[in-house]
Amino acid sequence: MVRVLHIVTNLDLGGAQTSVTDICAELRRRGTDVHLAYSSRGGRAGLGSEVLKQRLSDADVPLHDVPEMLRPIHPVRDWAALRGFRSLLREVQPTVVHTHMSKAGAIGRLAAVMERVPRIMHTVRGWSFYVARNPVKRRMMVSIERALARRTHRMFSVTEQMIRDGLAWRIGSADRYTVVRSGIRIRDFESNGCVPQVNLADLGIPEDVPVVGSVMGLSRQKAPLDFVASCAIVAREVPDAHFLVVGDGPLRADMCEAIDRAGLRDRFHLTGLRRDVPSMLRLMDVFLLTSHWEGLARVLMEAAAAGVPTVATDVGGARDLIDHGASGFVAPAGRIDLLAAHVLTLLTDSAIARRMAATAGERLTEEFDLSAAVTRHENVYNAIAAELNGDALPS
Repeated sequence: MVRVLHIVTNLDLGGAQTSVTDICAELRRRGTDVHLAYSSRGGRAGLGSEVLKQRLSDADVPLHDVPEMLRPIHPVRDWAALRGFRSLLREVQPTVVHTHMSKAGAIGRLAAVMERVPRIMHTVRGWSFYVARNPVKRRMMVSIERALARRTHRMFSVTEQMIRDGLAWRIGSADRYTVVRSGIRIRDFESNGCVPQVNLADLGIPEDVPVVGSVMGLSRQKAPLDFVASCAIVAREVPDAHFLVVGDGPLRADMCEAIDRAGLRDRFHLTGLRRDVPSMLRLMDVFLLTSHWEGLARVLMEAAAAGVPTVATDVGGARDLIDHGASGFVAPAGRIDLLAAHVLTLLTDSAIARRMAATAGERLTEEFDLSAAVTRHENVYNAIAAELNGDALPS
């Protein structure tokens, strides 16, 4: 049996972190010897991390904190994080190191190379250079990704597009990439599996009004101010519409100011972090995602499973789930006018909304279910075990 150490930058309650947590927990329940390492200082002050820590504890997954790893590039701190991970690898003695997210992918894989871990894997959930505005910084990030890919035995990607982007930048070779979706428990979000725990009145929303909603971290990536601006246009056309956002983050105060400027305080509802996301989704008539960059947004899968028609920015793997005009709408990031127009179409034409929601649910095939994602991981780990058992000196 292999011992697998997953490494993630932080355990903030976000899509990538939730996916890694769920995969590790299910792998453990199926018998894989899996550990998870993270940095308690690597995110937004541990926003919602207790939720994910509890899931790991419930599944008996050993959890290791390497607090020296921070998200920003900082040579001194990065060197300390590298030493921390090298020490952890000597303690845990994994057969496989499997990294997630850009910072953990860099520090974790470098430590694994230096400690001669038999097999190194990485899941691409968004390339580091996607967010680099400075061309010099972008070239540096690409160079780092290329160097790390040469020492990475397998590369999972949650979307086909990120594989194409990686190959276009000469990061790794096609034979090392495999598409493995993040995976959600689809049944938890379907109407027959979701028992509502909350109603509109609980949130201060009148009954029988249209609700435009989202589930997102209030961070630059998710562009919450674009969400407010889009909703302001919708509000002028649909005077009784209300707007619901589940999530929290560093831009909460900025978002509240934008809501006040738009005169929408009485119609906007910010719930903060919640554990009952399936129930919250089912209160929404339209789901709107305004992200400026993504890998494969977990919430798009969740909205499709919950039967909520969706409008999203055309970033990352959005088109893996949304066939524009058939199973939802996409618009370029930052195009507030188009996002609002698509939301208005879904709010004012119930037949289109129902048809698109149904089509989106049909596109959410088995490959997007958590069980399928875990099985793909298991198969690779088992193949590594068989391969190494036949090697006198694994490389």
